[in-house]
Amino acid sequence: MRNVTLGYTLPKSLVSKGKIDNVRVYVSGRNLYTYSNLDDFDPEGEGVVDQPLNRAYVVGLNVGF
Repeated sequence: MRNVTLGYTLPKSLVSKGKIDNVRVYVSGRNLYTYSNLDDFDPEGEGVVDQPLNRAYVVGLNVGF
């Protein structure tokens, strides 16, 4: 799995009390899983086994006023 993002926008009835237009919470992951018999194999690395893919996680909050 290369890129995955899950997000949720809070209902306007919940956020309008604080003079906020919208609020969105999200979680994103990059290079979460590679299907291979070799550990840490990068299929785009031209066969180089000793250079694994870096895994990254991001948690965010978007607020609109």
